[in-house]
Order: sequence, then C-alpha cells, then structure tokens
Amino acid sequence: MVIGCVASGTVVPVGDGKNITLSAAEWRPMPNESEYARNFEAVKNSPPRAYHVLTIFLNVMSEDRHSGKKISVREYLEIFASNPGEVTVLLRRDQGTFWLLSREMFRDLVVPGVSLSRVGSFSPNDQQQVWNTLQDRVDRTRHILSRLEAE
Repeated sequence: MVIGCVASGTVVPVGDGKNITLSAAEWRPMPNESEYARNFEAVKNSPPRAYHVLTIFLNVMSEDRHSGKKISVREYLEIFASNPGEVTVLLRRDQGTFWLLSREMFRDLVVPGVSLSRVGSFSPNDQQQVWNTLQDRVDRTRHILSRLEAE
C-alpha cells in the first residue's frame, strides 16, 4: 500500500478503494516499523500533553485489541502512569476494515488527590479522578478520530 501526499496532507489507503486524508497542519508522518500500520505524530502539543501519536492499522481489529474500558460501541480506553509524573491515554477505535490507535502522553498533570509518582495502573478511584481531569481532552481526541472515516 502506497501512502500518497496531497497539498493538504497525507492520504492513507485503508482498503476497499477508500482512503483517509490526514491534514498536514495537524499530523506529520513518522517511520513505520511494519507494513500493516502507518504512524503519525501531532504537529502541535499543548501542555500538559507532551506528545500524541496516531497509528492507522490496515487490518481488522482483533478481539484481543478490544481491551480497556469500553466507552462506546467502537471505542476502548486505557489510562495508566507510564513513568513517574506521566499519564498515558490509549484510545482504540474500531473502523471495521481498519482501526485507529491514539497514544497521548501527559506530563505535569495535576489530579487532585492522586499521586502520579508511581508507574502502572491506577486504583478504580484514582482512575476515575484522572478520567475526570482528562475527559475534555479524551473527548477532543474522540472527535478527531471520528472525523477519520474512510472515503
């Protein structure tokens, strides 16, 4: 599968003669380590977000990828402390013939009553507090991913 470029961004063929076009103002291509996935990074990151990586998987989302908290019919969310002081949010979106994985990492996040000094999963209460703090950002990412329908 050949990725094409247009003046407005990058065109990614996702099968069945359909494509996703990523805006050059929002996403820049990254090296791809496999033939079945295409990686992009956000051009801009506003604190506390340190980075945002989007992977378009060019195959059907397997059942084992339907992990984390199911937040809609096609979306799964995981939130965990990836390093001391860093929170990672994984959002998977099943698009049928392909799927999307969004990885956002937040630094210097302030979550009242939650210590971000350890690595790993949060307790259910802490998970809810982190979710409450990041919910607007997650909803923004969900909106971005929902616009990436194949045409």
